[in-house]
Amino acid sequence: AVVASFLKQYYLKAEYIPTELYLPVEIPEMEEIALWLGEKAGATVHLIVPQKGEKARLVAMCNKNARLLLEELQLQKQKSRQKIPHAVVALQRDLRLKKAPRRIEAFDISNIQGSDPVASMVCFVDGVARKADYRKFKIRGKASPDDFAMMHEAVTRRYSGSLKKSMPDPDLILIDGGKGQLSSALSALQACGMDSVPVISLAKRLDEVFVPGDPVPLNIPRTSSGLKLLQRLRDESHRFAVTFHRSLRRKRTAASELDVIPGVGPAKRKALLTFFGSVEGVRDASVDDLQLVSGISAELAKTIWEHFHVQALATTGKTTVRGTGGRKKA
Repeated sequence: AVVASFLKQYYLKAEYIPTELYLPVEIPEMEEIALWLGEKAGATVHLIVPQKGEKARLVAMCNKNARLLLEELQLQKQKSRQKIPHAVVALQRDLRLKKAPRRIEAFDISNIQGSDPVASMVCFVDGVARKADYRKFKIRGKASPDDFAMMHEAVTRRYSGSLKKSMPDPDLILIDGGKGQLSSALSALQACGMDSVPVISLAKRLDEVFVPGDPVPLNIPRTSSGLKLLQRLRDESHRFAVTFHRSLRRKRTAASELDVIPGVGPAKRKALLTFFGSVEGVRDASVDDLQLVSGISAELAKTIWEHFHVQALATTGKTTVRGTGGRKKA
């Protein structure tokens, strides 16, 4: 089947087709393929499987050459996979690591005065983001702003329990922050039995790199591709954390706005957000639209509508309640 498929593909647009083709084995549809080739060539084409003699030796030699070429291509592909990017080698040199940090995991914290605190963990393998291994954490600890405690919790959760079992250990851990965040992360790693993994921190202000036990940052050239790799990791972990934080904040704000409406509890709030997609969707809905939601009566629909439009009514002096809507129940 492989040989037959190759013949069809190879000679589909070929300008020259020989009148004799020697094959290593019998193939399906030999007669049909020979006729098809003959039509393209404008002459009779013979597909031959030589059993002995010079032609058989030629076919055997071609088979051997093809196998050698395949092995060479596979070897080159394997070498390509094993080749370590320059930035990773540079980082190993800059940090004086025993092995190349091919898998690096970076952590960051995001919150506003302790509200909706989250942590992110991003992963780069050979200098490339591996988004399937990204993780985000809702911080479970106290709500007061404490970046050190939050970092300790995030690192602990990543390197314990099911996450530790389901994901490979990194070659290097990067913490976004200074010496305080680094100390918190190191404490968590020691508690998780992960203190053999190198850990560093990258301070935001001057892009200073700190290692445990040394109050002075490492002297890494600004032009180092290793430092630039750390900066990309830091920036990506920050982006991932901020995006998650904003998402939670929007949901909380939306939920709070609906919760203050008399008669709207958790179940009706969920039904409204599911039906309209967002608080903005609820705000733009007419009274008739609102009644399409399961559990929303005519009276409650009017209450919801007035909640969002009472300010506009007071400003314009108009008192017309919009009743028509174009939505239909699914």
